[in-house]
Amino acid sequence: MPCEKLETDVTEFSVRDEKVYLSPIFDLFNGKILSYSISLSPNFAQTREMKRGLFSRLPDGSAPLLHSD
Repeated sequence: MPCEKLETDVTEFSVRDEKVYLSPIFDLFNGKILSYSISLSPNFAQTREMKRGLFSRLPDGSAPLLHSD
């Protein structure tokens, strides 16, 4: 079912000699990206921003399982 099992990971990119971090949350049901955050540092603030975006998009009553490495 949608929004039942979600996954996240942080990916590092090099952009103009600077490290940039992308942290998406996607639904394993259909691969849809539900939320993401881009940051210059992979820290708790980035995780918090990413999760805030997710909570605003979840259907009422959903209780997803979020997996991260």
